[in-house]
Amino acid sequence: MNQQKSTASAWALHVSWKTVRECVEQYQKINGRFPKTTIHLKVISPQWKSWNTLGSAWHRRNEALHESVTEFLQIIRGNPDVQVILCDYEYLPNWHGVLINERHLFRSSCLYRNNEFTVHKNPYVYFRHEENYYSDMQISEFQYWFNHEARPRTLIDLLNRSTN
Repeated sequence: MNQQKSTASAWALHVSWKTVRECVEQYQKINGRFPKTTIHLKVISPQWKSWNTLGSAWHRRNEALHESVTEFLQIIRGNPDVQVILCDYEYLPNWHGVLINERHLFRSSCLYRNNEFTVHKNPYVYFRHEENYYSDMQISEFQYWFNHEARPRTLIDLLNRSTN
């Protein structure tokens, strides 16, 4: 099996992380080993100063996501085949999505309207690498955004956060 690289980002991780985790765990259950994969996650920091603008539900979802990732990192600890890299940032995103093998991008907008912040309810647009100039541009811009101001967090960082 070729090394797979998945990149997921931002707010809707509270929805899509569950699916990603379940896929990896199901693969392990069926095959007796984890897939060779690297999963990059980018999510807003739990210490972000502006959570109150979005409401407590978003902050609770973010906390639950961090707890789930921490738990999963403990499960895969020491396993060379599967790697999860969690990065955080501190600003309101304007988009989110999933990039698979740097070739398939599912991207959507983050919108704040009528005093409601929406993410996973917004439609996704699919872009395939080398399909056309516009798709390649969207993938490139997503990758640039994904790497912008992303601070890698280790399992130790996450464990320390949960004990404070």
